Amino acid sequence: MSQYKPCPFCGEKENFSMPRDPYRVRCEKCKAQGPTIYEKQEPPMDRWNKRTESQGDIGVSEGEK
Repeated sequence: MSQYKPCPFCGEKENFSMPRDPYRVRCEKCKAQGPTIYEKQEPPMDRWNKRTESQGDIGVSEGEK
C-alpha cells in the first residue's frame, strides 16, 4: 500500500516518484507535482499529503481518505 495520498488531480494511488533536486513528489500518471522543497525541513511526502479543504481528494471515496 502506498504511503502517499491519491493524486488530487487524477486519483492515482500507487505510481509516484520523488526527484531529488529539488525535492518534490510527482504523479507519474498525470505528471502533477507537489510543492517544491529546497531544504530538507519537511519530507516531500508530508507536503504531498497535505490538502486544503477546497482541494479534497478527487476520485476517492470517503472510506479511502
